[in-house]
Amino acid sequence: MKTFYKNMQIICFLLSVAFLLQSCHVYLSTPINLDEAVVTEGRIKITTADNKTHKYLWVEKSDSMYYGYTKKNGKVEKVPIEKDKIKNVHQVDKTTSTIATIGTVTAATFLALAAVFAVTCDCIE
Repeated sequence: MKTFYKNMQIICFLLSVAFLLQSCHVYLSTPINLDEAVVTEGRIKITTADNKTHKYLWVEKSDSMYYGYTKKNGKVEKVPIEKDKIKNVHQVDKTTSTIATIGTVTAATFLALAAVFAVTCDCIE
């Protein structure tokens, strides 16, 4: 019975780690412009001319300025985007992100169960 509880602790730990790491975002390789980013109303990754990457929850246009929204310390912040310093803009690929997330959780679950089976199985001597 002690072995069972020990194995359950291992499974719970591995599944917890899998669920904590499941927020995977994959971006499309095809760049878009800022006006298209405003229309998509989704996650956007912007690379500047000096190769710095900025990730935004969404982008909006107000007057002639663009603003990106990021989350820092649990609060959503509005950050101005300098259009002339942008190298490229990519939107999130929702389908691939979902598949990657499910794949990560499934693989972690499979590995946890395989580890428990290997520990408890009497067939390996």
